[in-house]
Formats: sequence, structure tokens, C-alpha cells
Amino acid sequence: DQDVKMLQEWNIKSKDISDKNLYPRIVVGKYFTAQYELIINELIAKNISFNICLNEEVIDIIKHAEDEIEVITKSRKSFIGNKLVISTGHGSLEKTEKNKELNYFSSPWPISKLFPITTPFYNFEIGILGASLSAFDVTSALAHHHGQFINTDNQLKYFLHDGAEGFKIALHSADGLLPHLQYEQRNAMRKVYRHISKEEIQHLLDESGFLSINNYFDKVMRPALIEAFNRDERPEKVQYISDSTTSFSDFIAIMKEEHQYSNSFEGLKIELKDAIEQLNMDEPTHWMETLDDLMYTLNFHIDLVSAEDRIFLKKEIFSFLMNVIAALPIKSAKILTALYDAGCISLHAGKVEIIDQNDQEKGVVISLIEEEGSKKPKILHYKKFINCGGQDIIELDNYPFQSLVNNKNVIASTAHFKSVKEAFDMEENNTAAIVTTDDEKKLKLGGIAIDAAYRIVSAKEVVSKNIYDISIQHILGEKPYSYGLQACNANAAIVVNTWIENQIVETKEILESTDIKNIYKNNI
Repeated sequence: DQDVKMLQEWNIKSKDISDKNLYPRIVVGKYFTAQYELIINELIAKNISFNICLNEEVIDIIKHAEDEIEVITKSRKSFIGNKLVISTGHGSLEKTEKNKELNYFSSPWPISKLFPITTPFYNFEIGILGASLSAFDVTSALAHHHGQFINTDNQLKYFLHDGAEGFKIALHSADGLLPHLQYEQRNAMRKVYRHISKEEIQHLLDESGFLSINNYFDKVMRPALIEAFNRDERPEKVQYISDSTTSFSDFIAIMKEEHQYSNSFEGLKIELKDAIEQLNMDEPTHWMETLDDLMYTLNFHIDLVSAEDRIFLKKEIFSFLMNVIAALPIKSAKILTALYDAGCISLHAGKVEIIDQNDQEKGVVISLIEEEGSKKPKILHYKKFINCGGQDIIELDNYPFQSLVNNKNVIASTAHFKSVKEAFDMEENNTAAIVTTDDEKKLKLGGIAIDAAYRIVSAKEVVSKNIYDISIQHILGEKPYSYGLQACNANAAIVVNTWIENQIVETKEILESTDIKNIYKNNI
């Protein structure tokens, strides 16, 4: 049951609540806060005690002998425990001073800091890095501040307020693509073992113990995608992917080509019409759902993948996958097309580098390389520039709990090469970040090392029995497809189920995904 008064604050009616609708982030946040409080109260009723420390910034963690862990806060408080889960969100954000406007924002959150302070409106073009859902949240918020959206003749139109005539948004995206649209799903909840079992994955491993991406594509992805395209009634795609010479790269290339337009906003209009029809008919887009499932499975077995294949996935595959799973809401798409028709938004392809965050005359100065290999970047400047590109992986130097780093309780995340020659060639040609540990050359993945149960790994690959890290910014190198609330839920479930299956922890040092038999309980 929902609090009617609270729902009214967000213009939501109880009868309209549906799992098919998408709600603002702040509403979702309120929902999870309420759920958290309900769970806490239920546990308290079972005589489980809690010490919830709000507004206490943790500045360090020290691992003592005898499995004792000390947590130190900025106010110099100290908490002692024997088990710890690190589950932090975004890193530190810029501090804003009252009545002082910034030119550059390293993050859009909280979104309230982006609005004008000294004038009613921004009468100039605002640059935004990224064409993600966060970027569209920012675009929508700023657009509503500077104008109004009106439904006219069954079409959403945008009109600027008087005095805001110079307001525009310039989106910068590396590939110049807008995300795929929200789509209907047959099974909205991802499952690790929907298309393959644990035992079958083990049978796919080669003689060196690696899970080859080519093999995974041929044996698992190809048949699943053929079935999906059959369900979508797309015989030309069935024929294409049924051809044994069609590789993973070929498949991604042809699906990406479908989504490429000379003008992305005009393309969005075409896709929007089809997406609305499919949603109204409750007609799933099976291939998108299946692809997301398959990569979700791979993410939880990525420790079995070689360094060579990790490089391939990052370079060739993941950018397209993120574009697919972003699932731009229909409402957001309508807002974007209305802004485009009003001449208030543009999209620019190319790699962006921030040259100066606060030039006294030009504001934020960026370079834009529109084509790979181009030696002459464009130099652009914006009075305001908002980075919505997502926060980078936190490396050891910036890991927030430096005592763990200094005492070598955490180490950098790496992957083993299948070919020693490949590792030497990449190091010689400087085409990848290579590190040498114990006389073995490995690929540096970014972030910290963890095992399959999310336990931190220390020097000499000794695994902590009682410190777990599931913070996405810390472990994205190890788990590169950990996006969305479901992955967060799965990470937490794996940690808790590891405690329940305590004998696993006691019998082996570093756990691989194939060691875990009961961790994926309820087929998370």
C-alpha cells in the first residue's frame, strides 16, 4: 500500500502504478528508502540490533589482526567489526558555494545545482558530455526551467519562456548515437542461467581454463539469438546469424548499422513511432532482451575470460551494448524530439577532451576529435559544460580507504593472457596497459581485484575472509557489465549467500565463478 498524500506530491495515482511505467529517479529513491525502512523494522522486531550512522563520511578502513576491522569517520569516530561490505555510490562531487555559479560540473548530481543563480535563465548554449539517460535527465530539467512543453494535435511541442531565447543544449557523444528506445520485454528480470547452465559453461572452457568469447558466441549466443529473431519475425536476421561465418563482431556491426542515421533525431522519430506501437500491443523486442540476458550471464563469469577477449569486448562490443540496454523512455524521447523541432538541441559525434574548466574569457574549453586518427581537433567553448559521461573506475591511487592500499590489503585488478607473445607485443607497442606480477605479464583492468564472491584480494593473491567490495566504481574492471539495479541486487545476494554457504569460504582461497554452486540461489 502506498501513502496517497506522498503519491500526490509526485502527481501519481495509486491506480496508475504499473511495472510498465518509468518514474523519476527521486520517486524511485523515495520508494527504496521506504522499502529499506520496512526491512529494518521487520528485523528489529526479530531482536536484531542496528546502528545506522547517517551523515558520517568514512575516510579510512584499517584491517587489524585477528580479523578485526576498524572503520574511521571524518568526525574521528571509530567503529570496530569483524565483517565489512563496502557499497559506496558515486565518488565525491564538487562543492558549490552559495550564490556562486560554476562553469564546469564533473557530475550532474544533485541536479538542482545546475539551475541559474544570478539570472532567471541561461541565454546561451550549454554543453553536455554524453548521450546517456543521465544526460537526458539534465536536458529535461533544464528545458522545463527555460520553457514549457505543450501537447498540440497529438504532438509534444516546446516553447521557450520570454527572456530565454538563447537557451540551447549541445550533446556530445563519442559515436554520435542516441540510445535505443524503451522496449517491451517478455522476461524483464535478468537471469544468470536462462540460456545456459553452470555445468554447460564449465564444458565450454578450453584446455587452459579460459572461456573463449568466440566459443561463447557460437555455442550460447547464436542459438539464443536465432530463437529471439524468429520470435521477432525477422527472417533476414535469422538467416544472417545462422551463417556460421557470422562472428560476434559482424553481428554487432550489422545491428549498429540499423540504428545509424545521418540525423539521429530524425532517426529517433522513426524509431519512436515503431516503439510506441510495439508497447501498445505488448509486443516484446526479443533480440534486445536476449542480448542483455546473454551479457548478464557473461558478466558473472567474466573471470574465466582471457585478457585478449577482455580487450575485444571493451573495444568492439560494450559501447553498443550500453546503447541497447539504456532503453530511453518514450516520454524522454518525445521531449528530445520536441526540443529538436524547436531548434533547441543538437548532437555532436567525436571524442571530447576538457582543456580548461574555467577560462576567464571563454568558460569551459574542449577539444573535439570528430574522426579517429584526425590530427586537427575542433576547439569549442561553452559558458556551462556538464559531464554526464559517468564516473570513471577508481584506481588504487584514488581508492577512498588508503590504509587498505598502503597495507596491500587491496591490489589492482588484472587478467591473465592466453598468449604470452600477445602480452609482450601489446606491451612493446603500447596498445594496452600491461603490468608484471610474479614474472607474469597481465592486463590491467582498472579498479581493484576481487574474487567471484566479491572478497577483496591482497598482495600475493591472498583473499580477505571478511572484507567485501561491491561498489561499482571500484569493481567495474572485474565486472564490466554491472549496470542497473538488478546487478546491484545480484552482487548483494552473492555476498550474503556466500556467508550462508560458509564452507565455500573456508575451503578455497580465490573463488572463481565455477567454484560457486549455491551462490546464484533463486537463479539471480
